[in-house]
Amino acid sequence: MNKRDIEEALQRSELQLRETLDAMGDAIHVIDKDRRIVLINKAFMRWLKELALDEKPVGKAFREVFPFLPAKVDKEYQKVFQTGKTLVTEEKTNIGEREIFTETRKIPILEGDEVVQVATVVRNITEHKKAEKIQEALYKISEAVHSAESLDALYRIIHETISELMPAKNFYIALHDRAKKMLHFPYFVDEEEENPGSEPLGKGLTEYVLRTGEPLLALPKVFNGLEKKGEIVSIGPPSIDWLGVPLETRKRTIGVMVVQTYTEGVRYSEEDKNILTFISEQVAMAIDRTRARERLNVETAYLNRLFEGAKEAIVLTDKECRPIRINSEFTRLFGYTLKDFGNRPLDDLIAPGKLHEEAHEVTKITAKGENVDIETVRRRKDGKLVHVSILGTPIVIDGKVEAVYGIYRDITERKRAEAKIKDSLKEKEVMLYEIHHRVKNNMQIILSLLRLQSREVEDEQTREMFLESQNRIRSMALIHEKLYQSGDLSRIDISDYVRGLATHLVSVYRAEGAAIGLSVDIKDVYLDINRAIPLGLIVNELVTNALKHGLKKRAKGNILISMKKAAKGKFELSVADTGKGLPEGFDLSETESFGMQLVTDLVTQLEGSIELKRKDIGSEFVIRF
Repeated sequence: MNKRDIEEALQRSELQLRETLDAMGDAIHVIDKDRRIVLINKAFMRWLKELALDEKPVGKAFREVFPFLPAKVDKEYQKVFQTGKTLVTEEKTNIGEREIFTETRKIPILEGDEVVQVATVVRNITEHKKAEKIQEALYKISEAVHSAESLDALYRIIHETISELMPAKNFYIALHDRAKKMLHFPYFVDEEEENPGSEPLGKGLTEYVLRTGEPLLALPKVFNGLEKKGEIVSIGPPSIDWLGVPLETRKRTIGVMVVQTYTEGVRYSEEDKNILTFISEQVAMAIDRTRARERLNVETAYLNRLFEGAKEAIVLTDKECRPIRINSEFTRLFGYTLKDFGNRPLDDLIAPGKLHEEAHEVTKITAKGENVDIETVRRRKDGKLVHVSILGTPIVIDGKVEAVYGIYRDITERKRAEAKIKDSLKEKEVMLYEIHHRVKNNMQIILSLLRLQSREVEDEQTREMFLESQNRIRSMALIHEKLYQSGDLSRIDISDYVRGLATHLVSVYRAEGAAIGLSVDIKDVYLDINRAIPLGLIVNELVTNALKHGLKKRAKGNILISMKKAAKGKFELSVADTGKGLPEGFDLSETESFGMQLVTDLVTQLEGSIELKRKDIGSEFVIRF
């Protein structure tokens, strides 16, 4: 190879590297020993623009581009240059008012045994971290329902949790008393104002959210617009930003949760509004459940108020499950008065025959002094069935169960909504089956068109390209066929799929009279469509390559395909043949074969690795992902 050929090969190699880096979604830059940036990809440029950083970093020291990075980053690069080992770290960086989380891979680039450069792959995991924090917040609030000793304790936990997600120095919860048309402020922390306690409904921002049932980010411009329209009236010290979201439970708005700021440098965004709205459902549920629990634990002196003021149907029974007292909501829900029961157990009248055993089990559990919280069906006096949630709470005196509270909530509407959702999901599932079926049929049409077109092609090489394209399309069509034929749209049986794909390829490429054996050893391996398609294309290319080259002009030979689950949730695929093997000097990373380039790209798509093993007879490709 002359100098010109070498230069052209280097140019092609550099072009392929550039195209590969630009195709990656992660931001990548390469630094040399002097810590200067020598190469970047398109994603890295987009990242620089988004963060308003230096957009001409090549040739500059990485410290000039990233002056805000901590000193430990220099030590990390030094470690990679010294050890030649990849280093993976996570960082939290503040750029202006933005908090960014990244996962960084510092990968050594070797010449011989020497590290000459380090490729840095930066993945933005900010949204992932935010999602984790939100999930932790939901868990804390959910746990607080059980751990908080009182509503006051629950409110404090809610405030602390919100403060971890956004500025919440000024925070309050307002609950709506519908009967009295009042607002109660059970929790109120503010720099400028004292807790108003309780007050009639007015035209403040809190009442506006309560009326509309929609979250509101009242920036100064928004506030002024609402005030001019007469929607609100300014109440209390003026804030810079005010953010409030409704607290909803069982399709009912029970109150409003609010954060606000009086400091110019502390502002709220649409993202903050979305986060607070997302958490509000859990907060409302936590408040609702904790309030219900406290209602159950009130002293006997408040029993009448509890019974008649509650919106749940409540019955007090003796330890034999005979009603002692019921409230008006119980009569409204079930149609029975206390006289209707006489001396008969509660469940003799309201438990349908087929649920008598279940009701008996509930009675036994509460008789042991344990609480019961279930959802089931009960019968009204007119014979109609109603879906209810039942909370049974025993009253224990001196270690003995003397009576039981039964609290019933009508959840019929919720059950109907759940049934509609299930029906909708079923319809969508049928639609997905139809889509996969149609995609497969469309691919079959493409195959037929390619097949017809190839008959008119006289050039053998061009006809071969048509055939390879048909096989690649067939490998994808087979995925959709397996999906719509299966009972599970979420995964594909790889054993059945690979066996069918490889069998077809052997039948297409096997020379007349040749005995080509096929062995497929795959058990209990299932993949989703996003991984099954690239896997199928990889198998298609490797098996095709073995038949066209390794076993060409041979009277007999074998192709062996195996796949198994490896450690740490990974998979290992092996495609081997007993052909003549690959030529000496063959380098998978430098091959000009389109098929092998496609294989390496697909392995990268699977975030995996590929290894070529040369054998005495034939060769083997091992892909791990």
